[in-house]
Amino acid sequence: MINDGSGPTLAQILEEAGAPDGGLGKIAPELLERALLDAGVGVSQFRYLFERLANPDLLLLAVPVGKDLAVPAVLGRRAGCVFAPDDDAATVARNLAARPGYPDARVVSYDDEEYPTQVRWGGDEAPLPDWEESDTEWARLTAADGRMYGYHDDVIREAITGHYGRAVANEVLRIEGHEP
Repeated sequence: MINDGSGPTLAQILEEAGAPDGGLGKIAPELLERALLDAGVGVSQFRYLFERLANPDLLLLAVPVGKDLAVPAVLGRRAGCVFAPDDDAATVARNLAARPGYPDARVVSYDDEEYPTQVRWGGDEAPLPDWEESDTEWARLTAADGRMYGYHDDVIREAITGHYGRAVANEVLRIEGHEP
C-alpha cells in the first residue's frame, strides 16, 4: 500500500504543490484537486469529509491512507476511521499511532465482504440501543456519532431528518441542547 499513514500531511502535500498558507479556502480548486490526485487521494472522499466536518481545515492535518484521508482526533473531533486492506491494516494502525492526533489506533474487523477491516482511533462509537427503542433513541445515536467525528450540526440534522423525519430531528436536537 503506497499511502499507509506514514507519509506527509495534506498541508505538507499542498505546500509542496505551491499552495498558499491560510486554510483550504485560500487554495485554488484546480491546485487542490491536482495535489490530491498526485498524492493518490480520492477527490470524492476529500469532498465528502470537507462537506461534513465542522472545521474542514482539520483536513490539512490529515494523512493519506489508500485513497482516503485519516483525519486526526483533534479540535473537537474525538475519533476517526479509515478502511484498509487486511494485509496493510496493522501497518496503517502503527503508523497512525506514531503521530499526534491518532490515540489508541487499532484494527477492527467486521463481517462485511466489501469493507472487512477498519483502522480506528480515538473513542468508540456509542453502543447500539435495543431494537425496540424509539426512533428518538436511534437518532440520538446518529447525533452522538456525528459529534464524535466532528461533523457540523447541519450535517447531523440532515442525517437524522433524512432517516427519521423532521419531528424526531427537532426532538433530538432539543434534548441535546442544540435548538432546531
